[in-house]
Amino acid sequence: MAEAASLEFTPRDMEGWRPHTNVEWADLADPYLMTVRVAYTILQKTKAELVDIVAVFSDDAAAEDLLKSLEQAEAFFGMYHELVDTARTRYLVAAATVAHQRHPADEAKAARVA
Repeated sequence: MAEAASLEFTPRDMEGWRPHTNVEWADLADPYLMTVRVAYTILQKTKAELVDIVAVFSDDAAAEDLLKSLEQAEAFFGMYHELVDTARTRYLVAAATVAHQRHPADEAKAARVA
């Protein structure tokens, strides 16, 4: 806990970035949230079922469009994954700091036992 509590960080420069508003999220349902539904459906298929589905595509353009949509959604949501993961880590560092400040004797006792 002391190790986590000793970590430092400064505010991150978001370079003008801000999260989407509720209205903007509604506009992003197509294509990103629709692509999540497609991804969910793909994950519910066996390999054999998915091979049959892919074989039905009448042209390579449709297959390429689907792959492109999946890649774009991955990049879009990956940005949010990094944001939330970093926020979670910083929160844990702050919580470890509070715990260390409130109970420094507990940590010293744990170190002696180890």
